[in-house]
Amino acid sequence: MKTAKRILHSMSELEQIRERLAAVGTEEGRIAARKFVPTTDRVYGVRVPILNQLARELDQADFTTVDELWASAFYEERLLAAKLLGRLGKKNPEKGWEVVQRLARDVNDWASCDTLATESVRPGLNRFGTTIASAALCYLEEDNQWLRRFGLVVLTNFAKDASQRPRIEAALLRASGDRRPYVKKAADWLRRDLDKSMRA
Repeated sequence: MKTAKRILHSMSELEQIRERLAAVGTEEGRIAARKFVPTTDRVYGVRVPILNQLARELDQADFTTVDELWASAFYEERLLAAKLLGRLGKKNPEKGWEVVQRLARDVNDWASCDTLATESVRPGLNRFGTTIASAALCYLEEDNQWLRRFGLVVLTNFAKDASQRPRIEAALLRASGDRRPYVKKAADWLRRDLDKSMRA
């Protein structure tokens, strides 16, 4: 399989990435993506392990690459953007968290939402943990289902932190009346993680 670094240098980085995604996408993958992420319709059909590999290979990608990929209507480009953001956040956690918050307001599927709330957020936890946890709770004040899900999933990063339990319990209380499936499933996930940590 060609690596991202070997694709023609005459093409822009974004074009190179899109060529790679188009080359490795399959009809089986497209069917699977539409089944498991029904709110997205433009897909290449690329499996997540291949996206993970591509994210590791794109060592020259920057925050501009993330923005360009996220602006796409394609499901895999957004997932890849979130994965790259997680890597970039290790070097610049402040900028990473800033971009995460901006992109979260444009989420339209559970997979990119959850990747942003986990992989993209984690590099900033050591430096901005309290700020991130506080912001996550604020997302539960929103009516948008994806922002509410984002806030709940962000808090799964803190399930083992006893000091954050009051905040997590407050988030679960705020979400308790929301019967929208994507919000409810995130609340169930957070509740399970919290219960597990309390039994440990």
